[in-house]
Amino acid sequence: MQAPKDEAQCCQICEKPTTGEYTFGRETLSLCDACREARKLRDEDDDKLGRVIDLRRSGQYDEALAYLDAISESNRDGEKSRYLARNVAGYRGMILSELGRYTQAEDAYKALGELGFADSWERGEYALGLARTLETVGRDREALAVFEDALAAEDPEDLNAAPSLLAELARLSEKLGQPVDPKWRRLAEAVADEYAVEMPTNDSFGQALLTLEQLTRSAKPKRQREWEAEHGADSDEKDE
Repeated sequence: MQAPKDEAQCCQICEKPTTGEYTFGRETLSLCDACREARKLRDEDDDKLGRVIDLRRSGQYDEALAYLDAISESNRDGEKSRYLARNVAGYRGMILSELGRYTQAEDAYKALGELGFADSWERGEYALGLARTLETVGRDREALAVFEDALAAEDPEDLNAAPSLLAELARLSEKLGQPVDPKWRRLAEAVADEYAVEMPTNDSFGQALLTLEQLTRSAKPKRQREWEAEHGADSDEKDE
């Protein structure tokens, strides 16, 4: 029988041999050199973005926008992941939309779209932000198209954003007085399977999608259930 891998000697991100520990806040991780440097840069970026969030929450929108500009100007060259650039564009779109500067907000969201997305969740947040901006100015059909494009790009292995996108698709379709295209049923069934819930059987497909989104709010995706089965459901609670 093969001996179990000594997790203490492996990087907790890539599983290569660890070269030391990295501590940020209350979290300490055993990492290799490459992952430690990448995590350090990500945490520095999150600190900057946290400042933007604080300014926005306190209603200091102009200050938040100015800080975003400063981040962009000082952004390190060759940021391969484009994590900071994507978040700067996303927060800029959100704030400009809240200020009623919808044309500029649309431009910011489109700039985000051109940068690409790291995962389904990022794509979903982009779609929700852009579609809401378009809907606010009466461009409902364009907003619907944004949701359809995002859903068409969904990865079957990463459906975290799909419940919200399907629900928004249903809501906007109803607003436009049209049924939800049945082509999305297979994706909806995949979401139900992912979250281990029954596919709703409402009178209309659109209402079923709204019910499905409600069911998934308190459910866990398959990947999380599998991780908890392997490591113990209370692992996160012990770390807090």
